[in-house]
Amino acid sequence: MIAVENTCRAEPSPRAARRGRPAAVAAAIAAALVLAVRLAAFAEREASPLSLWHHWSETDEWAAIATARRIASGNLLDVPAYRPYFAWQRRFGTEAEWNATLPKNVYYQGPAYPYVLALAGVPREEAVPRLRLGQHLLATVAAAFLAAAAAAILARAGRPPLLAAVAGAAAGALHGLFGPLVFLDGFLYRDGPVAHAAALLLALPLLVERPPGPVKAAGFGLLAGTAALLKQTVLPLGLLAGAALVLRVPRGTPRTRAAGGFLAGLLLALSPLVARNLAVGAPPFAFDTRPLVGIPWANARGADGSGSVSPHALRVLREAGGSTLAAAAGTLRTWEGDPLGLPALLARKLVSAFQRTEIADDASFDFFR
Repeated sequence: MIAVENTCRAEPSPRAARRGRPAAVAAAIAAALVLAVRLAAFAEREASPLSLWHHWSETDEWAAIATARRIASGNLLDVPAYRPYFAWQRRFGTEAEWNATLPKNVYYQGPAYPYVLALAGVPREEAVPRLRLGQHLLATVAAAFLAAAAAAILARAGRPPLLAAVAGAAAGALHGLFGPLVFLDGFLYRDGPVAHAAALLLALPLLVERPPGPVKAAGFGLLAGTAALLKQTVLPLGLLAGAALVLRVPRGTPRTRAAGGFLAGLLLALSPLVARNLAVGAPPFAFDTRPLVGIPWANARGADGSGSVSPHALRVLREAGGSTLAAAAGTLRTWEGDPLGLPALLARKLVSAFQRTEIADDASFDFFR
């Protein structure tokens, strides 16, 4: 009798099953639409000269592949850490001068992506299109989960199933068919996978019908930590999504266990980075050097919101001594005597974003078009 009761409890209620149907339909519609468009985009790109873009040495794609090549060749810890030296850097200083401003053995960019490339065999030419196709498939999965989450929210709110399914499918398609994102997934840039990981972090907590236990919370923490290894700016979203998930658990021991599970999963994902950094003498939670360089590069006096580099960038980095906070403070000091200069620069960037203007760099949709 007890076994029968437990089995009945495990089965979803008819009401929950009805709510789940719009989510499943929305996910299927979004996935089919996104996959069809992206397969067409993939075929078109691979048939064009842009399929060879990864051979140009002035891109972050080249840097990711170069790092993956070092890892695949046996340099598993990437020591000394790979440092690109692009043409724009030569105008301001030598390669040794630039390298001297960066903290020793900190990764150039988030470590997860080059390691994925290395595991997938990207140093071999035939692996490049496979990874590009994989990014399109990841986009399809993210779009399906977003569609399901949107439909589930509407279904739980009592909206008609057809409305929930259509609106959910539209939400997923908005992500999966966003033009610049379709474009970026056709190259080996981390930007697309970062966006898709962020979409999953947003969607999954909204899909959970029942309060999660510690195991599910740990799985979500593992996803949040892995996404942060792609790009550390995703970490705040992962923490907020994890908090939203944990707060759905009743107070007391169950919530404590769910929170512990989430943190355990998060730390497990980050532990390889911490262990590697400690082994090579880098700060334990240093993800990469991109923020350190990017702050003065794009915000110190002389930057104009385009792809041009502030002439003060190298000096600020030299004075910062490898500290991102010090680089931010040094960037502010370059505007002494012109207190409105930095707000004007930030306003120009904001206006450019609202006008859908994109910097014409090596990952620019307009540049390629």
